[in-house]
Amino acid sequence: GGPYVRNRQYEEAILEYRNALEHQPNATAVHSKLASAYDAAGEPGKALASLAKVAAVDDTDVHANLRVSQALLAAARYGEARDLAERVLRQDPRHVDALTVVAMAQASTGQSKAAEETLAKAFQIDPKSRSAHLARAAWQVRDRKFAEGKARLQMLVDFHPGAPDAWLALGSLQWQTGEADAGGPALPRALDLTAEKAALHRILSL
Repeated sequence: GGPYVRNRQYEEAILEYRNALEHQPNATAVHSKLASAYDAAGEPGKALASLAKVAAVDDTDVHANLRVSQALLAAARYGEARDLAERVLRQDPRHVDALTVVAMAQASTGQSKAAEETLAKAFQIDPKSRSAHLARAAWQVRDRKFAEGKARLQMLVDFHPGAPDAWLALGSLQWQTGEADAGGPALPRALDLTAEKAALHRILSL
């Protein structure tokens, strides 16, 4: 599969990895390579499914456990998301994205004080963390502190001008608060920066 990936022949790589898994269905290294090939081919759902198989059998794989924990968080499966993020933290206690998942899970299950403490730890490690700033902005919007949320997101796009998720969050909030049609330039900027154009086009069409 390696030469196929290097030559951007992703379909061929996927086929080769899937054939290998027929003989070694629990080979986590192959599942990880298959996930990377799916990501490169623009199939994030299948990539996540492959990483879930890695996380199911290997609690030390930081990448797989983090990606799956983030997907579980988005699906409101907070306990499972926190469990996998804590696996990551056992390997790397300073992993900011894992700390953010834990904080979001805590906040979503009514553990506000613990969530604040966890997020504060993330900011101490990386004051410019995208995930931590996005989490803080989400809480501010939830509490209807729109001006604070917009200020934080503006700061975030200043920190990370090439991050589509930051621009998407800013544009969505601008649109929500009626500041500009379809979020002004922020949503089109997110569209320019991401390969996931179909999802952003759906948002812009609103």
